[in-house]
Amino acid sequence: MPESQATRNFLRDLLSMSIRVGPSKLVTHVVEDLSNDGKIVACGQFSPPQPDGPVDLPFPEFPKEWDPEIADALWGKKSDSRALLLGKQPHWWGIFVLVDTEYQRKGLAFPLMDWACRQADATGTPMYGIGTPMGYPYWKKHFGFRERKMLDFPVRPETYGVYYMVSIVRPPRVAP
Repeated sequence: MPESQATRNFLRDLLSMSIRVGPSKLVTHVVEDLSNDGKIVACGQFSPPQPDGPVDLPFPEFPKEWDPEIADALWGKKSDSRALLLGKQPHWWGIFVLVDTEYQRKGLAFPLMDWACRQADATGTPMYGIGTPMGYPYWKKHFGFRERKMLDFPVRPETYGVYYMVSIVRPPRVAP
């Protein structure tokens, strides 16, 4: 996603909409840098298992500056892959964990995903998510996620380059 005011507005609106939905359908965690005017530096959004299947999530309009195909590939294919891999099996859904570029590799993503994985373990359900090339090895090493399906992305060498993401699933861990 381009780093711009439009992108920051999109994420702010997305987080606000998500929080209004409520924790029975969406749990949103926000990390702020209090030494930097409360700047949002990381966030995670998770959906607990839903007895009636996936929920329709509120979603702001994509910023006009975004490439529509890239935006749809990034935000639109998650549910398709999830249904294909897990069907109606109850599961926790790690919708996203985002960390501001300046704050990456500082341990902010770990507690967000750790919380979600502990919730999945407590309910005996798998955790589904999407991994980036940088994130997937981390999720695999620290949480036991397994790669399940490569997601297709449009190739844009002149702007975004070549990008890919992978659907990942983590089976629940049962305490001994």
